[in-house]
Amino acid sequence: MKYLILFIHCLMSFWANAQTVTRIERDKINEGQCCSIEHLKNAWYEKSATDSILSTKNNSNSFFILVDTKLKNINFISDYENHLKEQAIKLDTFPFHLLYGDKWTKLSINEKQEFIEQQKLMSKKQADSIHSANNKNQSQVWIINNTDNNIPIPMQDFSYICVLQALSKSGQWTSIENWQFSWCGNSYHDKVFKPKTANYFITKLPTTGNFETKLRFKLLGKDKFYYSNEFIGKINLFDIVNNKENVVDNLAQKTE
Repeated sequence: MKYLILFIHCLMSFWANAQTVTRIERDKINEGQCCSIEHLKNAWYEKSATDSILSTKNNSNSFFILVDTKLKNINFISDYENHLKEQAIKLDTFPFHLLYGDKWTKLSINEKQEFIEQQKLMSKKQADSIHSANNKNQSQVWIINNTDNNIPIPMQDFSYICVLQALSKSGQWTSIENWQFSWCGNSYHDKVFKPKTANYFITKLPTTGNFETKLRFKLLGKDKFYYSNEFIGKINLFDIVNNKENVVDNLAQKTE
């Protein structure tokens, strides 16, 4: 129930923490978008629950994002799936007093135990459902720290702050996804990549649409953007049609 506790805590601390991510950070990740935010798909790239040491042909001493369109995922496990599995074994009942109040306290021991077992079973079914959905024809995108230093990467809840970009006909890189920032300051933390380790997220790379072009991922770091290697995909041409809302913040450009 740690996700529920986090949500309740966010409600209590909204006014104090909502400004954790500044306007500059919002502009940084959303700069270069050509369509209205209402049109663009919201990005979400949940990290793998465990880190790996990945063997790669890229031997440069750097931090980089690796997209291999042939690399399909076979066993992605997210932090949320892990959490549900833990709850299926040992349920955290602490929030029940806040959620149900007197209704919970007035239940008999047997009634409470029956309810707990139902919740544990629901957690297991949900974990199985999430695992099945996450491992159907998804591609792996690796984030690799091949340096000798710890590299912190900002996270929102359990997702990398990352969007997909496409190369327009005029040769401009534009974001074809929107990032929806959280109003809760407690949503934000850093994931620290230790030296010579890697993590990954899964996604369905776009292969249908009326416009074939180069694509890349753009990841927000602590003081810079990281860009993946370029790869070919197909998108809908409307995703990168210019309009009057294409406003680029000059300050954001200077940080890259």
